[in-house]
Amino acid sequence: MCIRDSWDTNTDWEESTDGGGTWNYPAVLKPAKNVNSGILVQAGHVMNVRLAGESMDHVLVQGTLVLQTGGTMELNNSGGTDMFIDDNGKLLVTTTANYAAAVSFTTNPDIIVDTLGAIQIGTGAATGTGYEGFATSTDNVWRHDSRFIWNNGLAFSGNATYFPNVATPAYVPVFSVLSTTATTGGTALVINGIFDIRTNVTFSTATGARTFKNGITGNSTLTIPAGGSGSQNITGTTPIPQFAISAPGATAILGGSTMLNLNLAKTLNIATTATVVVPKDSSVTISSTVSPTAISKAGTANFIVSGLADMTTTNMSNTAGAVTINGTLRTAAIDGLRGGGTATVSAGTVTVNHGSLVEYYAAGNQNVTGSGVLGGSTYHAIKFSGSGTKLLTNLANVHDSVIITGTAVVDAMSFNLGSSVGETFIMDGGRLRLGTVTTPGPLMDGVYKLTGGVVEFAGSNVSRQTIRGTQTNAYYNVEVTGTNVGQSSGNINIRNGGTFTIKSNAVLHMNDVSIVDSSGTGTQSFIMEANSKLFTANTLGFNGPLIGFNAPTVKSDIETINLATGSSIDYNRSNFYLGLANGNQVVTTTLPYQHLILSGDGNKTPAAGATIVVAGNLTKGGRPSAIFMHNDGTVELNSTTAQTYTDTAFVKQIIELNSLTLKNNGSVTLKNSIAVNQKMLFDNSTPNTVFVLDSGNVHLRSRADTTAWVAAIPSTVFINYDNAGTDHNRGRFVVERYNYNARKWRFYSIPDTTVQTINQAWQEGATNISQNPVPGYGTLIGSYYSNWNTPARQWFDMYTAGGHDMKWWSNDASQRYNTIGKTDTLIATNTGWMKFVRGDRTVTAGTGISLLRTRGKIKRNAQSVTFTATAANQYFSVGNPYPSSVDMRQISKSGFVSGPGARVQQFLIWDPRLGGAYGLGAFQAFAWDGTNYRVTPGGGSYGANGTVDNIIESGAAFFVQSSGIGAGTVSFAEATKVDGSREVFRINGLEEKLSVILESNPVGETPEVMDGLMAMFDDSYTNEIDANDLKKFANPGENISINKGDNNLLMIESHPSIVADDTLFLKISGMKARPYRLNIQPENMAKPGLMAWLVDKFTETSTPIDLLTGLIYNFDISTNPSAVPDRFMIVFKNATVVPVKIVSIAAERNNNGSNTVKWRVENETGVAHYELQRSHNGSNFTALQSNIAATNNNGGSEMYNRIDANPLVADNYYRIKATLQNGRIEYSAIVKLSQVKAPSSITVFPNPVKENRFNIEFVNQPEGRYVLDLLAANGQVVYSFAVMVTGNNFIKTITPARVIAGGTYTIRLTAPDGKIVVKKVMVE
Repeated sequence: MCIRDSWDTNTDWEESTDGGGTWNYPAVLKPAKNVNSGILVQAGHVMNVRLAGESMDHVLVQGTLVLQTGGTMELNNSGGTDMFIDDNGKLLVTTTANYAAAVSFTTNPDIIVDTLGAIQIGTGAATGTGYEGFATSTDNVWRHDSRFIWNNGLAFSGNATYFPNVATPAYVPVFSVLSTTATTGGTALVINGIFDIRTNVTFSTATGARTFKNGITGNSTLTIPAGGSGSQNITGTTPIPQFAISAPGATAILGGSTMLNLNLAKTLNIATTATVVVPKDSSVTISSTVSPTAISKAGTANFIVSGLADMTTTNMSNTAGAVTINGTLRTAAIDGLRGGGTATVSAGTVTVNHGSLVEYYAAGNQNVTGSGVLGGSTYHAIKFSGSGTKLLTNLANVHDSVIITGTAVVDAMSFNLGSSVGETFIMDGGRLRLGTVTTPGPLMDGVYKLTGGVVEFAGSNVSRQTIRGTQTNAYYNVEVTGTNVGQSSGNINIRNGGTFTIKSNAVLHMNDVSIVDSSGTGTQSFIMEANSKLFTANTLGFNGPLIGFNAPTVKSDIETINLATGSSIDYNRSNFYLGLANGNQVVTTTLPYQHLILSGDGNKTPAAGATIVVAGNLTKGGRPSAIFMHNDGTVELNSTTAQTYTDTAFVKQIIELNSLTLKNNGSVTLKNSIAVNQKMLFDNSTPNTVFVLDSGNVHLRSRADTTAWVAAIPSTVFINYDNAGTDHNRGRFVVERYNYNARKWRFYSIPDTTVQTINQAWQEGATNISQNPVPGYGTLIGSYYSNWNTPARQWFDMYTAGGHDMKWWSNDASQRYNTIGKTDTLIATNTGWMKFVRGDRTVTAGTGISLLRTRGKIKRNAQSVTFTATAANQYFSVGNPYPSSVDMRQISKSGFVSGPGARVQQFLIWDPRLGGAYGLGAFQAFAWDGTNYRVTPGGGSYGANGTVDNIIESGAAFFVQSSGIGAGTVSFAEATKVDGSREVFRINGLEEKLSVILESNPVGETPEVMDGLMAMFDDSYTNEIDANDLKKFANPGENISINKGDNNLLMIESHPSIVADDTLFLKISGMKARPYRLNIQPENMAKPGLMAWLVDKFTETSTPIDLLTGLIYNFDISTNPSAVPDRFMIVFKNATVVPVKIVSIAAERNNNGSNTVKWRVENETGVAHYELQRSHNGSNFTALQSNIAATNNNGGSEMYNRIDANPLVADNYYRIKATLQNGRIEYSAIVKLSQVKAPSSITVFPNPVKENRFNIEFVNQPEGRYVLDLLAANGQVVYSFAVMVTGNNFIKTITPARVIAGGTYTIRLTAPDGKIVVKKVMVE
């Protein structure tokens, strides 16, 4: 037994004489062939044969026996086994001598290589040649899993039979190649075992067959080149015991612990009796250039994949045998796993078992085998990788999981992928393209693990494809490419970083489920590409939060939304088409649309006051029609390219917009009519808009609360009415004017250059009185001529005994109204029409609401009205030329139009709501005060007398006055337009004014304004009648004016500053037998010493006028003398202010919040009494304490003090008024205590109100005239009163003239600046 490493040294050996019971050292001799008792190379020892002639017999190798260079080995056959290489024992050859020289055999000795024993040729370096002889000798016996290891870098013989003498047929030795070059050629190669390659092996061309009886293993590449006549075979017959667990039934195996690569240029034949297995934990790649069959599986041969078999594009024939997949089979074959052509398995049975995976991984297009041809009719797991398109050629049922990676495109357009049995869907790249109608898709309904790639829905069939939606089925990227794709029953969840895209020309339908963030915390995107379309039937519209059970199409937690140019969103919720309860929807306004379509039915409603921005076309459709509820918002058409509006509904209806903004540098075309209820704006930022009224009108609506208007139009905007002049009856503007329910005269302008006649416009084209072509529109036109049925055909509806009810002002020297001869007269005018309106064409008696309208091209840019006056103070009518309110401050005048510079001094507007005769209306005068225009008498449609109002509303005509003989022009420009139907501003001026309002005063009812006048006082005015004065334009009923004599009556007089005994002579006319009152309202007239009285010559009374708060004077008209025109006049007086004899005055604040005022008088004598006065501004004083008795009156000196218990919160000014016994008045100096700041408030007390009396306290409120209205619960005004607030801490006690019934009331206070304060009070 060896103990060291040298065969030829006896000291490296031990010996035993009793068969191994006792070992002696050293051995007497080194081993030799005549040592019959045996030689042992024990495990863990290496023994080297270094010398020539070493002979041996009965050698048991448990360690390593090395044949080195210089050594030779003679193996002797003396009976029994001559060399036995035991389990893990090894014979290693490293000598450079050839086999024939280094190894000799006497009498055919044998070598038995036991299981896991090995003969290894070389350690990587070259050895001698011929050592294949160990494996090709018929004397040697190779047991199961014994090893012949080739590791000398030399080619081994390819023309030999290795392992010709295996112990039994079931024994499978292994020929393992660790290093080599190309093998030599030969007629035949047989390896009666396993060929195991651990280095790349390339066979040379052979004429004989190569047989790998029990398969090929390893981790390198075996290349079998083309050429030669030999075949390549695996002929395994009986099962290999080693693989009973990992590859049961295997007679041959393929694969290694790492990848074995077979590169076949010739067909590899598998014998009919073979069962070739890729074991568990083994891998093999088989590539081939052989066509059509790279692996020929004969007869009933079986091919079993329990590990990994990468078949690349290799084709395997399969007739009566079977292919079974328990592990992973990868295929890059164009025709997939099984089938004709280039499929991996050409025919026969392919069984896919539980736990298996089939991977389609070609770097190009592949057909995917349908599961119907597989044993079990299903895939368990299927994976798609590589690139190119993986086309399903039939239904592919999947039981466990679907995996997509790389850039592979899985095309399931025609056949389903999945089984809806809880299978997992994994995806980190690539694309799944779904087009089948089996829904919802994908069919995988287990857990989704999608971190990349795209799931594409390409359904375009008649039956809709739907998208699976639950939180466990969360997508990464979704693309809709089909034209008939919709959602299923759950929300469509998108993972963090993912995107939902509707691709170009694709169509998605959504209804009451949402596209949502799967976690609620990620970042996702929703994209619509050019020409894509979304039908949203969601009640909450396109985008927004979930509200209860209602959902938008895209929930607001999807952070990024991108709607590409040309994309369309269609709000199509419908009862008719979708069978929903109704078609009502919320229209999203939080982002701009491209093309917006409103279809389906029901109401489509945006958020209140919101703006809908549309960058493409706007379309209304549906069946019968969608209804757009504008909700006081704005539609903005915003683009640099052409846009259109079209109505495609079954029943076309005019779309009602609140406001419309055109922000387009290209063109906007109306194919159908629209209506604007508020503002139409051509945005200045896009001044080159072309607005084409192709086949649609723009209806400018007028309602009880507002009238639509067209804002200033940039001069570069082009409005195309006639489509290049080819059709003169295409789209136009239809301008409406609302007339409230009352029989009134109205003074109208015509804001378009229409070719309509009066009949076509205001009679709506009727041909007889009974016709009412459009209910609610038009009116009856009467005259004292005749009606329709006369030879003259004057087209009047009826005979009116009082004369024509439509007339126009002459604008010439005649200064009168003219009547029309017939209603086929053109209605276009720039001066205005006075029309008596009863209601629409159904109203002959009584009253009704009416809408009058004209259709034509709207007036724009510069407009003017010119007249020629034959005298000063003549009246001329001017129509507001625009379908918009205008600011009179911006209107210019030239020539002989009254007013300073380019400003019109006064103008008259007919107010149908102002009393007048029989309540038919009266004129309101507007006078320029240097800053604004103020109304007189006010009321009716306007604010109180003196209210600032600079606006003439759309559709109104008015009168101006001439300043002399000659031509005058009133000019308008786009800049004069203002927003709104009519804006009212209220501010205080400093000019002295006195207004006298004539009001009816029926018992128990609210007074009604009938007429009024105003006098303005300033040193710049004269007593002559000039352009600063406004002559009275008589109303048909009650009138009041200033009589300047010689029948010169003024509505507004510009009067010099008041001097003593100044008198305003008033004239009344048209009075009826009923109660009236004069409401006299002074402004900025309360000055020390100035006094005024109202003189009533009928009652022979003089009533003082408080020049701070005014006067309300009640009177009755009962007899003719009581109605004399000159019954009233207003007389002014100045009181004399005498020198003051009060030598000092002081004021100080007390700790309790009161103020003490002290004054000293010297030489006190003849004083009747003192009065402590207080002012908030140092000018206007009121009595604080009166009748303070003089103490001495004996010519001496005296000190007085008084307490102001409730001083003003603001500054307090004090002075002393001394009234002497002879009537003289003396005033002290003025002392000031500065303001102590306090919060502003308006307080009503007591509340509840008792005994028909209450107080209003104004703290830190603007000074001026406040109008108080007491409103009942139904909104009716039951009491009105004016309060002049003159200080920062002002209290007014209110005692209504009649008892107010108990209940809840609202006090509405209108401040001088127009602000309104509302207070609730209880009356007991």
